[in-house]
Amino acid sequence: MKTKTFFSLVSLFLCFSFSSFGQNSKKVDSLITIYRELPDDTLKVKFMNGVFRYYSSNLSPEFKEYAKQQYELAKKLNFKKGIGQGLFNYGNYFYHREESDSAKFYYSRALKVFKDMDYAKGVDFARSLLARTARYYDDYDTALDVVSDNIDYFKKVKDTKNIASSYYDEASLHFKHSNYKLALEKNLKALRLFEQIKDTSYHAPLYFNLSNIELYSDNYEKALEYKLKNLRYLNKKNKRPFASSYNGLGNIYLKLKDYKKADSLYNIGYTLATEIKWTYLQKLILGNHCESYLDRNDYVNALKKAETYIEIEKNNPNDIESSRGLQLMGSVLANLNRLEEAKTYLDKALPLAKKENYRPRTISIYETLTNVNAKLNHYKEAYEDHVILTTMQDSIYNEKKSEQIEKMRATFDTEKKEQQIAQQETEISLLEEKEKTSRLQKIALGSGLGLSALALGFGFYGFRQKTKRNKLEKEKVEAELEFKKKELTTHALQLAKKNETLENLKQKANELKSSEVHNGYQQLITAINFDLQDDNNWENFSRYFEEVHKDFNSNVAKKYSDITPNELRLMALLKMNLSSKEIANILNISSNGIKKARQRLRKKMHLSTTESLESAVLSI
Repeated sequence: MKTKTFFSLVSLFLCFSFSSFGQNSKKVDSLITIYRELPDDTLKVKFMNGVFRYYSSNLSPEFKEYAKQQYELAKKLNFKKGIGQGLFNYGNYFYHREESDSAKFYYSRALKVFKDMDYAKGVDFARSLLARTARYYDDYDTALDVVSDNIDYFKKVKDTKNIASSYYDEASLHFKHSNYKLALEKNLKALRLFEQIKDTSYHAPLYFNLSNIELYSDNYEKALEYKLKNLRYLNKKNKRPFASSYNGLGNIYLKLKDYKKADSLYNIGYTLATEIKWTYLQKLILGNHCESYLDRNDYVNALKKAETYIEIEKNNPNDIESSRGLQLMGSVLANLNRLEEAKTYLDKALPLAKKENYRPRTISIYETLTNVNAKLNHYKEAYEDHVILTTMQDSIYNEKKSEQIEKMRATFDTEKKEQQIAQQETEISLLEEKEKTSRLQKIALGSGLGLSALALGFGFYGFRQKTKRNKLEKEKVEAELEFKKKELTTHALQLAKKNETLENLKQKANELKSSEVHNGYQQLITAINFDLQDDNNWENFSRYFEEVHKDFNSNVAKKYSDITPNELRLMALLKMNLSSKEIANILNISSNGIKKARQRLRKKMHLSTTESLESAVLSI
C-alpha cells in the first residue's frame, strides 16, 4: 500500500508542469529526494525531465551530471525515448553554455533516436534546438540551410507554431549577420503567425529581437517601445530573460545619452546574471557598461569593468566572443596612455576577432592599433594597420552604398511607373480628341478627299523616315550592347585568370617558404591574399554587369528576398553562361564549393531535380 501511494505521488508530480517550481530550490531539492528513492526504471528516467527545467535556467553544474545519469539509466534499460531525452538534455547543457559544436552533436544524436522511434514531439524539439544552435555558426549560408530545412518540414506536417518559431530562428540569424531588413521581416512574420493561433509564448523573445533591430537601425524610441512590450510578456519566475532585457534597456538609454538610467539598468542586469551564474550575460553587460564609460571619457570606471570582464573570461572562456574583453582592455589602456600594455591586449584580440568574423570589432581593433603603433613610433606597423583598416572601411562603405543604390532604384522604378500611368492618361485624352476630329473629318470627307490623299502621301513618307531612324537607332543600341557584353566577358575572364595566377603564385611561395628565409615570402602571401579578396574588382564587374543586364539584381531581390550577396554573384556569373571552372576561379573557391553553392541556390529558388538552374537564371 505504501509503495502504491508513493508511486501515485510520483505520477502526480509528472502530471503537473514543473515550471511551477520556478526558482524555488527547496521544491527542487524535494524532487531530487524523490528521484533518489525511485527504483531504476523508466519512471525514474521520465521523472528527471522536470528537474532539468530548473537547472537549465540556472546553468548549474549539476545539470550535466543528471543528464548523464538519465542517459546511462535509459541505455541500461534499452528505453529508446529516455535515451533520446538524455541526449537532448546533454545538448541543452552545452547550448546554455554557448558551446555550439557540442550542443549540435548531442541534438543531432537525439534527433536520430526520435526519428528512428517515430516520436514526433521529440523530432520537433530536437529540430527546433538544432536551428537555434545554428545562430552560432560562422557560415551564414549553412546556418540558413538548417533553418530553411526546418521551415519546409514544419510546413509539410502543418505545424504552425513551429513554423512561426523557425521564422524567429531565421530572424535571429539575419540579425547576427547585420541583415536588419530581413531580420525585421521574418520577426514580424513570426509574430503574425503566433497571433493567428493566439499563442503568446514567443512574444517576449520576438519583441526582444524587434527592439534590438530598431536599436541597431538607430530608431531608439521604437526600440524602447518594443523593449517595454518584451518586459510585459516575461515569466516573472524566471530571472534569466529579465537580466537580458535590463541589459537591452541599458543599451537603449545609452544611445539616448541618459547615462544615469543606463548605469542603473546595467547594474540590475549584472546583479541578476550573477545570481543565476550566467557568465555569458555578465560579460556582455560588463562590456556594454565599459563602452558606456568610454563614451563619456570615464576611463577609470571603464578600466574596472574591463578588468572584471577579463577575470570572468579566464574561468569561463567563450569561443564566440573571446576577443571582446581583450579589445576593451586594449582600448581603455590606450586612452590611459599605457601604450605597451594596450598593444599586448590588442595583438591578442586581433586574430580572435578575425576568427569570429565580426568586422566592426576587427575594424575597431585596427583603428586603435594604428594610433597605438604610431605613438610608439612603430611606423611600419602603423602604416600596415592603416592600409588594412582603410580597405575594410571601404568594403563596408561600398556595401552600404550598394544598399542605398538599391533603395534609390526602387524609388526610381516607382516614379517611372507613375510617369507611365500619367503618360497613358494623356494618350487616352489624345485618342478622345482624335475621335472628335475623326467625326468632323467624316463630315468633310467628300470635299477633302484630295487633301486627304496628299496628307496620306506625306504620312507614308514620314512613316518610312521614322522606320529608318528607328532601325538605325536599334542597330546602334545593339552594337553598344554587344560591345558592353564583350567588355563584361573580358572583365570576368580577367578576374578568373588573375585569381588563378595569384593562387599559383601563392602555392609556389608557400613551397619556397618552407626551405628559405620566409619573411619576404610571408609578405608576398599576405599581399596575394589581399588581392584575392579585393572588392574593387567586383565593384567594376558589377557596374559592367548592370549596364548589360539591367534590373537583374533588383528582379532577383523581388523574386527571391533571401538571396545573399555571394549567391547573387553566382547568379550573375551563371547568367553569363560561364563554366563551373571559370566561376570557381572568379569566386576563388573550390569545385566542391561551387557544387554546394549551386545546391543552396537551387533550394532557395525552389527548383525540382528536373529543372535546370542555368535556364532558371537566364529567364530572369
